[in-house]
Amino acid sequence: MSGDFRAKKIRLYAPSNSQFFGSRAELSERCQFRLPGWPQDFPSQGASEGDVVDINAKNVFAIDKELGLDLEQRFWRGYDDFLLYGMGKALLFNGEFCSACYAAAVSGGIAEIDVATLPPYRKRGFGNLVCRAFIKECRHSGVVPNWDCFTNNPGSLFLAKSLGFEKYGTPYPFLTFQKNATR
Repeated sequence: MSGDFRAKKIRLYAPSNSQFFGSRAELSERCQFRLPGWPQDFPSQGASEGDVVDINAKNVFAIDKELGLDLEQRFWRGYDDFLLYGMGKALLFNGEFCSACYAAAVSGGIAEIDVATLPPYRKRGFGNLVCRAFIKECRHSGVVPNWDCFTNNPGSLFLAKSLGFEKYGTPYPFLTFQKNATR
C-alpha cells in the first residue's frame, strides 16, 4: 500500500475477510443505534447558553474550520455536495462554533450522525443540544437518524443512550488504513 490517496485515512466498513489486510490496517468494532418507535415526537431541550443554527452556505466554512470537521473531503465530495444532500446543526457560543451534529451521509432515508464538540466545551450538554436539534430536523425531513460508533468510545455511547438510542443489530468489524502508516 503506497499511501498515495488524498484522504488522511481510508475506512472500510464490515469487511468480509479482514485477515486479508493483515497488519496494514487497524481492526476495530462498531455498532449502530436507532431510536425506538421512530418517528415519535422527539422533545427538544430547554434554553441553552448559546444559539443552535442550521449549517448552511453562510456558515459551513467557519463551522468546518473551527471544529475541524473536514466536510469537504472526509464524508462528502465537497461543501456543495454537503449543502445539497446533507444537513446539520451547530452551536454558536460566545461567538464561536463549539459543537455540531451533522449527517456524515444520507442514503436510503437514513442519516448517519456525526457529532463534534471542541474539548473545552465537552461535558456541558452542548453535544446533546445539537443532536436533539439534528434529530428534530431528521423527523421534519422524514429521515431516520442512525448512530454508529466504535464500541470503545464511551463518550459517544453515553451520548447516544442519553438521547434514547438503543442498540440496532450486532457489532461489526471495521478497518482503518492510515495514509502514512509504517506497518
